[in-house]
Amino acid sequence: MPGDTIDEVMQKAAEVLEFAAEDWSQLTGREWPRARTIDELRADPEFLEEAADAVVAAVPFRATVEAAE
Repeated sequence: MPGDTIDEVMQKAAEVLEFAAEDWSQLTGREWPRARTIDELRADPEFLEEAADAVVAAVPFRATVEAAE
């Protein structure tokens, strides 16, 4: 189990996002997605469809992102 409490899960989520951001551009050929507000997400039909049954949380983390080559 990644965590027993919401605090542990949020900490683990931050670690996973930091890890993913490290070589995102190199692996995907795209820039790391910019952060969006809840209002922006609610206005995005594609996000609403893809996240229909998801729990959405704001996870603060530091990303070290390099430009795609």
